[in-house]
Amino acid sequence: KMSHALRIFLFISWTVIIDASRFKRRSLVYPRVIEARNDGDQLTLFINEDITLSLEPADIFSERFSLHYDKEGSLVTRHMNGTELNKMVYHDTDQGAAVSLERDSGLRVHGIIGNSLRIRPLSVMGQSSADLTAHEIFEVEEHSLNTRSDYLEVPPPQPFQLTKERSIQVPSLVRPELMVLVDIERKKSLGKPLSASLYTGVLFTAANLRYLKMTHPKLKARLCSVRIMSQTLRSRLYSNIKIKNTRYLDSNATIYALKKEVEKVLYTSYDAVFLLTREEMAVIRPVGGAWTTTVSGLAFLACVCSEFKVGILEDNGFSHEGVHTAAHELAHLLGCPHDGEEPPPRLPDSPGSESCSENDTFLMSPVFTGTKNKNAYHLSGCCINMIRYVVRHDNYECLSLETLRVEVKSNRLPASLTTLNETCERKLQVHNLAGGFHKDEDGMLERCLLHCVTAPDETGEFWTLNSTAEEGTICNKTKPQKLCIAEQCVVPEK
Repeated sequence: KMSHALRIFLFISWTVIIDASRFKRRSLVYPRVIEARNDGDQLTLFINEDITLSLEPADIFSERFSLHYDKEGSLVTRHMNGTELNKMVYHDTDQGAAVSLERDSGLRVHGIIGNSLRIRPLSVMGQSSADLTAHEIFEVEEHSLNTRSDYLEVPPPQPFQLTKERSIQVPSLVRPELMVLVDIERKKSLGKPLSASLYTGVLFTAANLRYLKMTHPKLKARLCSVRIMSQTLRSRLYSNIKIKNTRYLDSNATIYALKKEVEKVLYTSYDAVFLLTREEMAVIRPVGGAWTTTVSGLAFLACVCSEFKVGILEDNGFSHEGVHTAAHELAHLLGCPHDGEEPPPRLPDSPGSESCSENDTFLMSPVFTGTKNKNAYHLSGCCINMIRYVVRHDNYECLSLETLRVEVKSNRLPASLTTLNETCERKLQVHNLAGGFHKDEDGMLERCLLHCVTAPDETGEFWTLNSTAEEGTICNKTKPQKLCIAEQCVVPEK
């Protein structure tokens, strides 16, 4: 068995040889919770001698969170208890941290610390003698981005009507309700639907930190649904183009395909729908018609609450590199042009952003100059005024309303209708093996895996089969009772 010291040596060697070109600095840490207050709502998380986080729940998930994924060619929808999910994603607003915490088999921390540090668990390292899980902290130097071509304009609704201020009271906190389509192709760490949901939750928690200085109203996006993209959906939405022998996502064609997709009933309740992709993006410049590959996002300007309520975000599914893009493109949907630009065509009477210089390099500057620039993590006064204008007008009433209402048609999940032994017997019969039954090994059931075996034959030989547990399988022996939902052992929604 590999010793812990040898694992450390191999980790350091692997870091130097493989990843020196990608990240500026990496280190090995063993995070632990050193204090919990208010029934676990507030946590003090020790990372190392230099970093200790004061964490609070980020409140990023809606109370009833919808998770959609493909299983055997059919779309499966699960409504999950968002209150429980919110106990897994935290933030430290003072230090700009957004992390997910999973504690079912040792503490695992994944997310963002400050402007440039990232943390993730290292399964290859195992646990230390103190039963702490090894993690790596790595520093990411975000590339400078040119976002001048990262939004599309559409004409105002027809017949044209000037928006007017509403007489109803705008809430003190506006919570845009988001759905995100997540492409997990070629990214094993996001292979399970719940893992992808937590990753997306951390991404938008960090994006929300860019809006902290906005007041009257405050604004905080809420993640209400995640859909894991199937190969069929990828084929329906994606268009590709080759530029200098390199394959890129044709973002212009893809965003219009996404716009068509969200006309379906599945998407109507949400204020905005984003596509999170690992594909490298290319867009057509509005002026001149040439292709550019320097952008990492695309959205329709001032189109939240409308049929054009969509955007595309590029992210590697590993280091949350799309945080700046997520915050930037959300602001475009909420009505903000780039700093220094005139009002959007859909809002001709709005204040616009001409009085703010792009050289001040706030979040909505068309050029992101890197993590050293503190303005890049805040909205300019112009963008704040644009969002205030939008939330007070009739065409954007959805922002002031909690419109999302999801009805659960049935609480009966497949596993509630059968036993573990019956499930194993059926799965083994597919392989012409009779007499199958369930035998839990190494806590596999708590990972929503069934270990199915056959009785020994006359020679003493037997067969085994590991299979994913069915939806609704009871996966723990303690209270509160947990069920397998989307291949994760979680507390179900009541």
